[in-house]
Amino acid sequence: MREKRYQQVAEAVTVQIDTGVYGPGERLPSLRRLSAQHRVSISTVVQAYRLLEDRGLLIPRPQSGHFVRSKPARVLVSPERSNPDPTPTQVTLSHLAMEVLRANESPGVVPLGTAMPYDGFPGVRLLQRTLASELRRAGPRAVQNEPPPGLYDLRIQIARRASDAGYAVAPEDIVVTTGCQEALILSLRAVSRPGDIIAVESPAFYGTLQAIESLNLKALEIPTDPINGIDMAAFEAQ
Repeated sequence: MREKRYQQVAEAVTVQIDTGVYGPGERLPSLRRLSAQHRVSISTVVQAYRLLEDRGLLIPRPQSGHFVRSKPARVLVSPERSNPDPTPTQVTLSHLAMEVLRANESPGVVPLGTAMPYDGFPGVRLLQRTLASELRRAGPRAVQNEPPPGLYDLRIQIARRASDAGYAVAPEDIVVTTGCQEALILSLRAVSRPGDIIAVESPAFYGTLQAIESLNLKALEIPTDPINGIDMAAFEAQ
C-alpha cells in the first residue's frame, strides 16, 4: 500500500530523530517550517506529528511546539486486524447502549467514551466561569434559538479554527448541530433511505450504530487495521 503524504513526512522526521539530528528534549521544526520543507499543507504536517505522538516519539507542548520525547514511551501491542461477518446486519443495540451510558454514572467510573470532562479537572471551573461571563454579556440572545445553519458568529470562529488546521472553509459552508450524533443522523438521512446498507469500520463507534438503527438501515462491517484503518481492498470486494 502506497504511503500517504503525512506518513512520508512522519518517516522523514523519524529518520532525523533516529540519526540524532534532533536529540531528546529538543524542539522539532514548527508546522509552517516543516510544511515549507516538504511542500505539503499544514494539515498534513499536523497529521504527521499526531502519528509521531501516537508512536511515542514526540511530546506536544501548548504554545511551545513539538519536542522529541526524552524517554521512550512504553509501546503497547497493537490489536489484530478485525474479521467481521461479511454480510449486512440489522442493528439492534439500543438496550446495550443504554446500559453502557448508565454504567458511566457509577461511582469510580471515568467515562472515557464521552466528551464529558472529569469533575475534578481544574479546567472545569474555568469553563464554568467563562460560560457564566458569556451568558451575562450576550443577554437575552443567549437563551434564544438560532435557525439553521446556526449562529453566524460561531460559524466564523469555527472557520477560523479550521484555517489554523490548514482547512479553507467559509462560514456559509458550516452547519452547527447539537452534537456529533445529530450530525451523523443528518448526514445519513441525506444519503440513504430505510433499508439501505451503510459500510462501517469494525469495530465501530456505538453512536454510529445507534444512528443506523434509528433510521432503519443495515450495517456492513469492513475489516479494519489499527494502524492503516479500513481495508479498502475488502471494502471494494463487497
